[in-house]
Amino acid sequence: MNVNEKSNVVKPILVPQRLDMRNSIRIAAQSQKKLSLTGRRLDEQGLSRILVDDFHSVDFLILKRFSGMKTQKLVNFKLKTAELNYCRSLKSLEHNTPLLETLLFRGPRMNNMMFMDCNKTFPLLRVLTLSYCDMTGCIKISSNSLQELFLLKFNKSIEITVTAPNLHHITYDGSTICSFSNMNVGRLFSADIELYRNWYQKRNDTWFRNLNEMLQCLKLASLFFAAKNIYYKNQDHCYNHTYMFPV
Repeated sequence: MNVNEKSNVVKPILVPQRLDMRNSIRIAAQSQKKLSLTGRRLDEQGLSRILVDDFHSVDFLILKRFSGMKTQKLVNFKLKTAELNYCRSLKSLEHNTPLLETLLFRGPRMNNMMFMDCNKTFPLLRVLTLSYCDMTGCIKISSNSLQELFLLKFNKSIEITVTAPNLHHITYDGSTICSFSNMNVGRLFSADIELYRNWYQKRNDTWFRNLNEMLQCLKLASLFFAAKNIYYKNQDHCYNHTYMFPV
């Protein structure tokens, strides 16, 4: 072998083991479909950076106990399901997620107007769950695609306005009677209402009148109503029952 032949020999390139592992993790992250993040502190753009830089294929996102974000800004064209759990600082969403179908929002005191125009923000949204939302005033929900609405663990008086022509089911549970007003839900088929005992609220004539008004707002649906811990007296005895019956 002459000098020129030696210069053409290809020498193997040794890749450090740590770098090779990082590349493997990165490749795995890029194919990940479901991502769950817990207890992190992110700024408003932090989540978008994580999804864009590392987790390109995620269509199911779960966030738990985040801090640092008052407004969550997210642009993602693959996300179909999102669960936001007890992100205490979060007040509002600014999403460009046109494929999102299922959204669960649990825990924070959110902006009442966040879901006022879902046709623009979540055009394919089918299932919306609001749970343990510490809110007062009026929640306005408008969506042409929404089919199921779950309002869970509401413990303060609230007014709810829904414009959802394709909505076919509502579930509401809590310790207070909410006011369903301006309900544009022409295809509503069923509604489940469950009320828990509120020791600071008497179940008197006013309570039952408010309950009747609440149920009348859902009169287009086949209602199933459950009231827990209704007390009544019979002579010298006090009884405690849970009633569950269709309305």
